Amino acid sequence: MTTCMNRKFPAAFHVCAFVCLILAVDVATASDTIRLRDGRAFEGRLISRDAREVIFEIRSGGMVARRTFPLHEVEEVVVSRSQTPTQAPTPIPQDSPPSDDAPAPEPTSEEPDDSPRYLVVPMEGTIGVELTRSFMESAFALARRDNVGTVVIELTSPGGMAGELFEMLDLLERINQQEDHPKVVILVKRHAVSAAAVLALSAKHTFMMEGSTLGAAPSTPDGHAMTDFPMPERLASGYRNRVRSALVAAGREPLIGEAIVDPRVELWRSGSAGGGQTWHPAKPEADLDADAPGPERIVEPGQPLTLTADRAREFRAVDGVITGYEELGKALGHERWRDAGDAGRSLAQRHQQTIRQAGRQFDVMVRDFTRAYEALNRIEPDDFSGAQRALGLLRTIVVRLENMAERHPHLAARIQEEFPDPPGEIRESIDRTLDNIRDFQREMRRR
Repeated sequence: MTTCMNRKFPAAFHVCAFVCLILAVDVATASDTIRLRDGRAFEGRLISRDAREVIFEIRSGGMVARRTFPLHEVEEVVVSRSQTPTQAPTPIPQDSPPSDDAPAPEPTSEEPDDSPRYLVVPMEGTIGVELTRSFMESAFALARRDNVGTVVIELTSPGGMAGELFEMLDLLERINQQEDHPKVVILVKRHAVSAAAVLALSAKHTFMMEGSTLGAAPSTPDGHAMTDFPMPERLASGYRNRVRSALVAAGREPLIGEAIVDPRVELWRSGSAGGGQTWHPAKPEADLDADAPGPERIVEPGQPLTLTADRAREFRAVDGVITGYEELGKALGHERWRDAGDAGRSLAQRHQQTIRQAGRQFDVMVRDFTRAYEALNRIEPDDFSGAQRALGLLRTIVVRLENMAERHPHLAARIQEEFPDPPGEIRESIDRTLDNIRDFQREMRRR
């Protein structure tokens, strides 16, 4: 036994020494600290930093990772004075004068990058579900906090709810009147359909990526607009008027927006010798400019208006078609500009995760409500205690559903699909039933 222990002990000793060595290396090297503006902090070793970025080696649990942080994301870098010579970071320029025998520093043209910044905020999904006014307000607040001059909304959407669209249009119109607000650019990334197309055209700065589309909902095989519930003329007229108002405020042709949301709108275009164009809701009776091409019918009544990027540029419905952000910056008058970082993208990712989590919670509530309702139907008519327990469980689920609907307005449509009555009315009906059971029980006890 002693021999065996003696043979094992040296191996264990070496393992222990090796672990201690790793820990010692970690302590020696994880002495610099980088703190970011979002509150995160990392320990490790500063590799280098310049006017654009900081390269930092992060050590944790024996693992080593080298990361590059844009300078605008860095709050401060604290460099330890106790590093060994082999672990010292790249020298940081100091204000102290050089020694007499030190070589004169070479002149450098590196200047702080004061070019304007833009914040990219992806907006993908359905208006009224993933895309809401509150999310846009959060994005604009983020831009103001970080002092970013331009917010670029990358829009991809199949459309959505008119009520939420009107809320978003109100927000854009208010922002367009504020001179000190960051510039808002809507960039159609893949497609903007129906209500999303109206949203895109309501911005003062609208661009499309090459290959994207903008316009009405898809058409049926016979060429007519696909509408499950045809809108009465009274509602359609109000919808068109709201769209017209938004596009006029943005300085765009309102008839294009009306033709997108209402397939009954006819659209004609006439030109002029100087290259201008005029839009008409019906064929013009006479072409006033004899040298200009005759009127052209763009869309017939009953047909949806959908524009490719090239067609939208030809109609001057958008401010330009681009292939990348450098081109977008130049179109906005910036010879050079730079990305403000991933804060906008992270905001959109967290928002999408919240929406998905709310959807999963809603599914669980629907399942629980269905099971509780089925259990209630299995209770014997004279089992008042069992009925009270089942009704109490149903009421708890309905109250949770009401709270969730208040926090997530986009669930309103799903609630209407799953429940025959609004949750508030269901809760009131349960309360009346519980009161009736209690009254009956009191009456029975008196007898």
